[in-house]
Amino acid sequence: MSLQLRLQRAAVLDRFDKLATLGLPVWCTEFDVADANEYVRADELEDFYRIAFSHPAVQGILMWGFWEKSMWRKNCHIVNADWTLNEAGRRYEALLKEWTTDTEGVTDANGVLTFRGFHGTYEITILPPGGTAATVTVSLPAADQPAACVVQLDAAGGVAIREP
Repeated sequence: MSLQLRLQRAAVLDRFDKLATLGLPVWCTEFDVADANEYVRADELEDFYRIAFSHPAVQGILMWGFWEKSMWRKNCHIVNADWTLNEAGRRYEALLKEWTTDTEGVTDANGVLTFRGFHGTYEITILPPGGTAATVTVSLPAADQPAACVVQLDAAGGVAIREP
């Protein structure tokens, strides 16, 4: 299901909840925030993205545009005409960084490494002591509860994956 939104942030969560009752994935399409003040635009953009990202029914957001010279209406851009980011663009990039999982670690004595990550696809590289690195791809689903993915490396370097 696609949703074209041009509404106040107070109503966004309520609309997502109503759409979620249909049991279909929700996509926010043609998203933009219009305000001449880039700081107000940044606040509105961040509020909307946080609400949408946190809602289990929302599968994605398609921004209608980003560059000042190629927008369908004024004061919606996150990238200025000279290709520099304005405050809304900096806030957008900060959200992407915040919502990106990039971690490394060493397993415990039982070979377990625990990390907190967002749902999505991960590339995991395992490097056993004195062994050869093995890289696997796993997917963590969107869920209300923590999910576990087991990646097992045998003595010969073979990899077995049990995803949630």
